[in-house]
Amino acid sequence: MGFGDSWTGSGRAAADVPAYPGQVGTRCYTNNFANSKKQANANSLHIAREMMVTMPQISYANWYVSTSDYMEHGSGGTVRFWAKIQYPIGSPWQVVRWNGLDGSPVVADGASSPLSDAGVPLATPIPDGAPFLLHVYADAEVASVISYSSAVDRRTVYDRAAIATSGLADSTTIDTFVSDLTIITPCAIVYPTRKPTCLVIGDSRGFGYGDLIDGAADMGEMARSIGPRFGYINACLYSDRVQRFVASHSRRAALAAYCSHIIGNYGINDVQAGTRTADQVEADIQAVVAMFPDKKVFWNTVTPSGDSTDGFVTLSNQTPKAVSQAARIALNDDLRRNLRPSNGTPLGLAGVFDTASVVESSLNSGKFAIGNGGQAITGDGLHLNYVGYAMI
Repeated sequence: MGFGDSWTGSGRAAADVPAYPGQVGTRCYTNNFANSKKQANANSLHIAREMMVTMPQISYANWYVSTSDYMEHGSGGTVRFWAKIQYPIGSPWQVVRWNGLDGSPVVADGASSPLSDAGVPLATPIPDGAPFLLHVYADAEVASVISYSSAVDRRTVYDRAAIATSGLADSTTIDTFVSDLTIITPCAIVYPTRKPTCLVIGDSRGFGYGDLIDGAADMGEMARSIGPRFGYINACLYSDRVQRFVASHSRRAALAAYCSHIIGNYGINDVQAGTRTADQVEADIQAVVAMFPDKKVFWNTVTPSGDSTDGFVTLSNQTPKAVSQAARIALNDDLRRNLRPSNGTPLGLAGVFDTASVVESSLNSGKFAIGNGGQAITGDGLHLNYVGYAMI
């Protein structure tokens, strides 16, 4: 199904849609780790998906989603953020201000900073499609919150981060890394827009495990398709489940205030655990839809999971995971119909992206397709590699 309905298809033109304060940058991630070091310097690369003649409004988060319990947590104390923006890359940095001042107000434990000031002229307007950099210096009471992962390196050459217990000065020149896998981005980059804007929720497949960054540094099953045209917030986390999102979601859900569309990529970890039925997952999807009554909520069908004796380069040597295959098929069939058959109720989705049909050898086979050059499109039988992500 196409994305955006009347916004991007043959229906109502975008010019007829009222402008609203929406997410207009790519590569905004939610934090997944709290480091006991209290100060942080970071630069991050983003692509503008709206022409901006004044500064976008920026928000940074003082919370994270733990990879231990998959619940949302605060850092344990307050924090302040100081930010700058650079366009073109290599030009002088401009200070981002809150209430006319350099530096955000004190941000409470578990909160996000208020949006920075609107209407501040940019030295050079940022065209739609242009790369720009953001810099942040954070001074926290207890801990720095960061995006960290041993699963995949999402950094470009412009993404830099350094953290310290004390004595770290605010500097846009960051030569060392506390970790090769650390990145700190805003949780939102907001500007008036008429375009669709996206909050992406999901697991490692949306996070981009197994992927390599493309030319615009978009990764995963959804961002590669969204990023070339629209701004997005990627709130996906590896090993997460929709069941866990339902249990703890308020801070991520609040980011939907800056997005017109929600796209869900949960499902495989729920059924792979062997303790959740398709019907239970569908009840959770209905609960997610209910969280966003004024948004269009889309969902991805669940791509395969299996084993292979030859590295997934043939179909005959692949075996679907028995623990998840039946539930995955049932879930995908119901997603395609937008229906929960156990009680006859609609799932309530605005539409479904049938990603499974793109990377599965045939409908519901449970086997990964073979790439056009005969190459494998997965490396581990659970996540796509860059070939498989690019196919979507």
